[in-house]
Order: sequence, then structure tokens, then C-alpha cells
Amino acid sequence: MTTEALNQVWSQAIVEELVRCGCTHFLLSPGSRNTPLVLAADANERADCEFLVDERGAAFKALGRAAATGRAAVLVCTSGTAVANYLPAVVEASRSATPLIVLSADRPIELRDAGANQTIDQVGIFSSFARWSFDLPAPRADVPLASVLTAVDQLVYRAHRRPAGPVQLNCQFAEPLAPGASLASEPEPDEKLRRWQTSGQPFTRYAITESIPARADLERAAALLQDGRRGVIVAGRLPTDCAAAPVLDLARRLRMPLLADVASGLRFGASAPDAVLGHHDHFLKHEALVAANLPDFILHLGGPPVSSALLRYVAQAGADYLLVDRTPWRQDPHHAVTLRLEMDPVRFCEEVAVAPATQDSALLVPFTRADAVCARVLAEKLPEAGLANEEAIAYQVIGAVPSGCGLFLGNSMPVRDAEACGVRHTRDVCIGVNRGVSGIDGVLATASGFADGLVRRTVLVIGDLAFLHDLNSLALLAHNSRPVTVVLVNNDGGGIFSFLPVADATDRFEACFGAAHGLDFGAVVESFGLDYHRPDTLAELDAALADGLQAERSSVIEVRTDRPRNLSEHRRLQQAIDAALS
Repeated sequence: MTTEALNQVWSQAIVEELVRCGCTHFLLSPGSRNTPLVLAADANERADCEFLVDERGAAFKALGRAAATGRAAVLVCTSGTAVANYLPAVVEASRSATPLIVLSADRPIELRDAGANQTIDQVGIFSSFARWSFDLPAPRADVPLASVLTAVDQLVYRAHRRPAGPVQLNCQFAEPLAPGASLASEPEPDEKLRRWQTSGQPFTRYAITESIPARADLERAAALLQDGRRGVIVAGRLPTDCAAAPVLDLARRLRMPLLADVASGLRFGASAPDAVLGHHDHFLKHEALVAANLPDFILHLGGPPVSSALLRYVAQAGADYLLVDRTPWRQDPHHAVTLRLEMDPVRFCEEVAVAPATQDSALLVPFTRADAVCARVLAEKLPEAGLANEEAIAYQVIGAVPSGCGLFLGNSMPVRDAEACGVRHTRDVCIGVNRGVSGIDGVLATASGFADGLVRRTVLVIGDLAFLHDLNSLALLAHNSRPVTVVLVNNDGGGIFSFLPVADATDRFEACFGAAHGLDFGAVVESFGLDYHRPDTLAELDAALADGLQAERSSVIEVRTDRPRNLSEHRRLQQAIDAALS
């Protein structure tokens, strides 16, 4: 067979095997070296293809889609810096245990380190962030096609095997790259390949594996749950498809307060309002309340919480600390965990054998009362503050998200304000956030993929620097299958830095950290074909949200705020809460 025919056969086999393994969504970026893969994906009737110019945006969109579906999308790029543009999303996928598949086209080995154009060392480019990577040789007649299929099967398995994450198949292709010669000269397949061709199944099927701790350790965990008299449950980030009922049921059986991070998803749904506490970021800043209510036992389910007050609380407790999460990682920045179980947190709640507690945890009543006090103060003070307090914006937006929608929270201040405002309601809302490494890059693209993966209209709350960082991904929102309503909180710079000690430590704060840009985003938003609103009051924000959530296309609602005033309003709000708690 000719080189171009072999390129075609191998590429078709790679795409077909990915589709058979359940990875049907392909995000293709233009180039020359990846021509065989792009044409193979485009020709496969079961492959759902998107063509995206920007590899960086494509990777974050794939990340958001996988976060929503639990299934990896497939990224296909040409050689050189195109592959390197995937790195930020690969890092986030690695740290957030989100499956991601990279097919990187490459020059054949004889052109590497020889001055060939657009050629870099792509082998192992993602380093320790990749769960698995493999350098596939250029297609040759003497290399069995079955070896290509088993490489793809391993690729998909390693992307989804817990802890899930990014994987790379580096595909060498020699020229000519475009199809030309007929495939009529293709040799007869052997019995193994003939069976694969007719089966419609992957060449190698991998059994699903789950991590289950030893029975003795589960019993040790149950004893800790049973013995705690001042126990508290912390729910960090949980998967989007997490079933809330087992977690809520365990909290009720143990009669312990459940402090639910906004990324846990537990604040939303039919039974959420009565079962969880969401205002801990405020009441755990009250020193007297914390000093009087330190726990003797902590059950931590899922990822790290957003709230720094909650992190300080569990760090200073000196209690028995049981952490249950799907990953094997040392998720313990304060070195406080005493028992670590690698296990699905929801399954743990279903399987741990504990009898119903005979009395409340000593923390249940004081924390429930404190949560109610915070809710009352926020309901009174935030509408008064209006757009001057960015927490009021989060409070208003989250309260307005209708059932059946997605909600994606940008990093820096948006997710922190969403965490602090503690909104809980019974509506069905799916939460997304990039908290693996908590970066502000790729947020628009990730929200785009999240909406597509959920097959739901989605609301995104994002800061101005994150918006500016990912501006070209507005092109993705313009063509999204599900509209995204973007609430852009524009305080003309890095608002979070005003909350850090450096703000008072130097007269060079604004020059070095403020990051003021002075930009008006209206014209650029409209140039991408998106609707644009700029409300000046909470009432106008409500109206803009109502319009955006009914529109057929994506929109941006830009809310202008003032950084110094936002800081003073946050401090004033906390003072009011402290006074009410006292």
C-alpha cells in the first residue's frame, strides 16, 4: 500500500475504535500534518465533529464537556505549538480528574531534531500531567493494525480509569498526507481483524474497575462516624452527576451538620434547603463561635472546599479527620487527615454501616442557628448594597437560575462570592467550576463545553480578567448548541487582590497588582454576534437575566463594579453578620 493509503487506513481505524469505545465527540483544529485524522473523523458517520480554530479554546471546551458528561471528548491537532496550546486545559483536567483525549499529529521520526519545519519534541510534552501517552509510529505495512487498535483501547481506558485524566496518542504521519491512491490494494485482514470489523465492538474491552477499601478500614471509618459526639460533615466538590440522596441520608442518620461547598451541588435539588448548611464561609469567620464549636470528628467527602474559613476551621480542630474521595492523592494541605479512603464518596455513604445516632452532634444546633442568622442578614443587607457588593450579584444570579439549567462559576471572586452567599433552592441546577488548579484561563470555553455536554442552557458568572483572558472563545458561544448567558462582573482589574495583605503593604499595589485595563466590552461582544446588556441596578440585572434566559442565542450581561467599594461592602457585611451572631 502507498503511504497516503496507509495513513488513511490507520486514521480510519483510530477514529472508528474511539467511536466504538464511546468517545464520539471530536474537536478538530486546522493544520496539515493532522489531515488524515481530520478527514477520517469527518467521514465517520457516528463521529460528532466540531471544527475550532483555537487549540487552547478547543481543549477547554473539551474539558467542560467531559465535566458535564463524564466522557472524554477527542482533541485533534497538527504538530508544533498547536499541541502546546492544549497544556493549560490538560493541567486542569489532570488535577480535576476529568477525562480528556489528545490526538496530536507529528512528523515521522526521521524529521525530528533535524531542523524540519513545525517540529518540536511532542513525546511526553504533557509530562506527569498525562495519565498515559504513547508515540505511535508512522503507518507501515509491517506494523499490525491490531497494535494500533489496542493502543486506542488503552488510551480510552486510561483516560477514564480512576483517577480519570488526560491522555495523549502522538501520531506520526509521513507525506503525502492527503488521500490519493485507492484502497483496493489493501491486504486481506487476518482472522482477528475480520472479527473486529464485523463485531462493531472495541478490539479490546476493558472491565470497569472501582476502588473499594479493605473491610477493616470501612469498619474503622464506621466506628469513627459512630463515636463522634461533636462531628461535622464537609462536602467538597463532587461530580456533576453525583446523587445527593445518599449524602443527605447519611447526614440525617448521623445527625451531624452538613457544610456543603457550592461545587458539591448539594445546595440545589428537591431536598437541599432543609438538609444542608451553606453559609459557613461567613459564620466560621466568627472567632467566638469557632472557639466554642471545634469538632472531635470530621467527615470530608469529595474535593477541597472553596471557603478559606472552612479550611482554617478543619485545620485547627485537631480532630479525627476522615477524607473520602475517588482519587488516591494526598489532599491534605494542612496535614490534618487521619484516615484516607480512596472510594466514591456517594458509594461510601451508601455502604458504610452505621446505626442511626441517638442524639444530635453537639455542633448541629449552634451551626444551624448560625446558618439561619447569616441567611437573614444576607437577605436584608445584600439588596441594600445592590451592585456595590459583588456578593449581591452572585446572590441575585444564583437565585434566578431556573430549574433545568447549568451554572458555571469562574474562579477568583465569582466562585468565592457564590460560595459565601449560600443560596440554596429546590430547583434542578447542575454546577460546574474549574477548581483543579483554580485558574482563570479558558473559562468561557469551558462553560461552552459544559452547556453542550449537559444539553442545557447555562449561566456563567465570570470576572473581567478571566473574560479578557479568553476573549476569542466568544466565537464558541456564538455557535453553541445551548445558549450561555454570561454575567460579566467587571471591576476593572483583579478584584481578589484587594482582599490580600499585599493591598495594604505597598503604595505600588495598583501598578503591580490592580491590573486595571479600562476596557468597555460592549462593542467586542456585539461583534461576535452576541446580545449585550449593561444593567445599573439589581432590578435591571433581573430583567437582563430574564431576557437572556429566554433568548435563542448566547448573551453577555456586563455589570460594572468598583473594587475599593466592593472591598468595603464585603467587610461591612461580615461586620453585620458578626454582630448578629454575637
